[in-house]
Amino acid sequence: MNMVPVTAALVSGILSSACLPLFTALTAGLIFIIICIIRSSRGFGRTFDAAVAAFVFILGILLYHNGMRVNISHIDEYVTVRGIISELPYESGGINRYTLYCTELEADNELTEPEVKIIIDSEQKFNFGDSISAHGKLRELNDDIVGYGFDSRRSYASKGITAKMTPLDMSISDTKYNCNSISYFSNLVKSKIFALIQKHYSGDIAAAMTAVITGNRNDFSEKYNDILLRTATRMFFYPAFAHILLMLLLINLFSSVVPKKFRDFALLGVLVVYALFNSSNPSSVKCAAVLVLLILSKRITGSGSFTNMLALYITVSLVLNPMLVFNAGFVISSASTLVLKRFLSVFPTKAGIKLFAKRGLILLIGTMPLGAYFFGCVSIYSYVFNIIFIPIVMLILILSPLFLLNCAFGSAIPFGWLVHKLVLVLLHIPIIIDSLPFSRIYLPKPSPLFLMAFYSGAAALWYFRRKKLDHFKIYLTVAAGLCSVCLISALSNADKLELDFIDVGQGDASLIHVPFSGNILIDGGGAAVNSKYNVGKSIYVPYLTSHGINTVQAAFVSHYHK
Repeated sequence: MNMVPVTAALVSGILSSACLPLFTALTAGLIFIIICIIRSSRGFGRTFDAAVAAFVFILGILLYHNGMRVNISHIDEYVTVRGIISELPYESGGINRYTLYCTELEADNELTEPEVKIIIDSEQKFNFGDSISAHGKLRELNDDIVGYGFDSRRSYASKGITAKMTPLDMSISDTKYNCNSISYFSNLVKSKIFALIQKHYSGDIAAAMTAVITGNRNDFSEKYNDILLRTATRMFFYPAFAHILLMLLLINLFSSVVPKKFRDFALLGVLVVYALFNSSNPSSVKCAAVLVLLILSKRITGSGSFTNMLALYITVSLVLNPMLVFNAGFVISSASTLVLKRFLSVFPTKAGIKLFAKRGLILLIGTMPLGAYFFGCVSIYSYVFNIIFIPIVMLILILSPLFLLNCAFGSAIPFGWLVHKLVLVLLHIPIIIDSLPFSRIYLPKPSPLFLMAFYSGAAALWYFRRKKLDHFKIYLTVAAGLCSVCLISALSNADKLELDFIDVGQGDASLIHVPFSGNILIDGGGAAVNSKYNVGKSIYVPYLTSHGINTVQAAFVSHYHK
């Protein structure tokens, strides 16, 4: 069974539910199923497949609305929460962000055990694994928690996080709380490795070493992290496909002495351990899981399709957690793998510079709408410099066991200086990219309907190149219909003045947008006293750029803040 159409239908259903009312979306899906059944009964082609896709589309809608339910009580009330810091904390703008696995919630002298994850922002410093008690107003997640221009509430829901708190009081709890999740034990190992590296290195050098070895990229300085985001190079410090490739190379070294059957089992074991270690990294889990499915498929049935296994993994993942559609790492990793696998096969090129150039071009074009959706920009150089990044990262990984021994026992094993030099090269690549012209191109945030139209058009192109004209016509019709809806929606608002109010913490900043004329700003983002958090930079500017606004004609300030 071809899983790609099923996956596409499920993703479309989840995304459509973010744009359309529940009743409208369900009605449209049911009508389409009835039409398909009638056509199938009259012998009009393989309309049963279309009916299955429509059913999966409706399933996506229902899964989305179930996933958006808030599973914690006492929202907008003052409560005391207790639990353990279950994710590696990080600092941004002088504010420390913690993920608290909440096992106790006390409100109105009533104690409950919700066992949910809560985001806590505080200027106080705590460590991973600390048992914490915090008192404050419990709030529902919304867009002001992250300033990249996408719905952060859905993104955090994909990680099982449903609420946030800026506590009035926060302290170490007298009771020791536990968290038995795989992700917690994985983060425990990563925190130990980071502590080991910090004995000899500090700053962005230690952060880069930790990122390459463990995948934790939260310890970079705010200034350098901004460069990574601007240049879209943050993901290259822990490329999952490079790790998988390294595992395959190491296992193949023993191909002459180990039977193939045992090699497969060894690879399965390594991949499972790798997925567990990176359980909080969707792209790493995806790479490992798809290879596991592919190996099992070949052993059981004698054949297997990488694309089909990828689609199967995405489908199962979204059924279990539909909010993964709004997780940037999961979406961009899955889309780039699928696009690259599909289009390299229909645009063949011999190995060499042309193949590398084609890979970069396919990835750039194929992921550009997603970069605009999640980050409001695209970097045209990141894939080009990938040819330098990946070999250095793989060399550091090969040396990492000896390097960690070097950190544990001082300079007895002389590998620290080599890793240090390689990391310095890695750190300078994003800085070089950032200095190049057009290193960051701002794009307006596309709607989910536009994303579906773009990738429907890409599917139509793929089927056209494969000379499957029936499928080509179907996907071209879908893409044209979705583009028409987007165009009609844009034209219907062309003569309307738009007034936006942006929550900047201490009040509302205002944007007056006159189509085809200009933009006026009223007020901006201030900062609380003794706070380093830059609201204008972190919330206001990303909001403007995500709406395609890079130029303003006038700005008015009603009163001043810090």
